Amino acid sequence: MIRYGPWRLRTDRDNVTGVELSGPYRWWRAIGPHLSLADGGATFGSSAAGGICLRFGVPVPALVPGGRPRHPAATVTIADPPALARLLAVADLS
Repeated sequence: MIRYGPWRLRTDRDNVTGVELSGPYRWWRAIGPHLSLADGGATFGSSAAGGICLRFGVPVPALVPGGRPRHPAATVTIADPPALARLLAVADLS
């Protein structure tokens, strides 16, 4: 689960089909919850330094109540993006 203030994104770990490190970002594109116009992904950011993009096999709701739109990816900024990428990569192989 990803939680950013009142926003929530829930999906099974098996739905994460890809993980990539990303950033640094422009602050106005990274801070807060955003919808990517490029790919329809959700962003939950608290830092412009960098983060991780999670790709989903089945798009998930996150930014708007009611389940639409559904997002094929989510970018999050966390304290240790490489550690999460390694953790999820190991989970993908099992």
